[in-house]
Amino acid sequence: MVGSVEGRFYEAGSSRSIGATLTVHAFEEIEIRFDGRVEAYSKGDYVVEPPLGSLKRVVHFKAEGGDSRFETDDQAGFREMESHFSSGGVWRRIAWLEGHWKGTVASLLMIGFFCFAFLQWGLPALAWKVAMDMPQSWRQSMTEQSIAMMERMNYVDESSIDIDEHVRIQEIFYEALDLSGADVESFDYELRVFGGKAMGANAFAFPSGLVVATDEFVDLCETDKQVLAVFLHEVTHVEKQHGIRALVQRGGVFLVFSILIGDASSAISLAEGIPALVLNSQYSQRFELESDTFAAKALEEADIGADAMKEILILLHRDVPDIPVATFLSTHPSLQERVDNIERIESGLD
Repeated sequence: MVGSVEGRFYEAGSSRSIGATLTVHAFEEIEIRFDGRVEAYSKGDYVVEPPLGSLKRVVHFKAEGGDSRFETDDQAGFREMESHFSSGGVWRRIAWLEGHWKGTVASLLMIGFFCFAFLQWGLPALAWKVAMDMPQSWRQSMTEQSIAMMERMNYVDESSIDIDEHVRIQEIFYEALDLSGADVESFDYELRVFGGKAMGANAFAFPSGLVVATDEFVDLCETDKQVLAVFLHEVTHVEKQHGIRALVQRGGVFLVFSILIGDASSAISLAEGIPALVLNSQYSQRFELESDTFAAKALEEADIGADAMKEILILLHRDVPDIPVATFLSTHPSLQERVDNIERIESGLD
């Protein structure tokens, strides 16, 4: 016998209480003695309610005719007995925290610090490790599946620019690879040009090394230097594996918020989603600024000048107004922030 407490027993379907003794034996088996009878329950046949302040401790028992329960006011005796349960230590610590607000505050602050540290440094480091150690064959598979989906969803179609224009754009792409010192051994660099359809003027990179540009983007650029600036930006996304890192970090953020908040209601889910969206936006904006910075520095070092980077950013944002709230939640920094960053590089402050 591990321990026993006195209390009241309520049979299934009855509101009448009976004086009873609850005894815990080895292997967390429970025995109830009441009204001259003895009933035994194995570990899976009962549920111990967690402690709640000074309220009675309650044990529910599963039975064919319905659930019965045992209640006791003997808090100290029940705590002593409960310490032998596999979950007893956890509930005892929780009960202690409920009665010691300083300890509760300290615990919450500690949890907050560890969550902050994980999201600020741990998760990005983990994402970097996962992204850089990923086999190239996996990156290739992800890229081809993404392109197939874009074509299936009619996001892009066949390019309509002439062959000479294709050759010119390919030459600029090779120049970007040369200027950036791209790791052509680790990544399968390739440029594909599509008709942008609903995507419009755009260029983006995939983890394998594939860079996509749309006809509309080519038409938008006024100089070869502007095309080169964007290709340098996209090559940085590949070299730093921003796409894979963003996926890992996005999953990590939602996992942390799900654990902390849970899924009790749609309102809580909304509260969970907004902070997670903000964090993911901040991660993405850092990646964009990192790519802008690399491209601008490469242009400056090649005596081409980072003005081309500013010019194409302004052209791409021409029909997209900067709205503070939208920028806060956007995957890209505001135009002003990006231009300011490039001007710091031009002036040698970065």
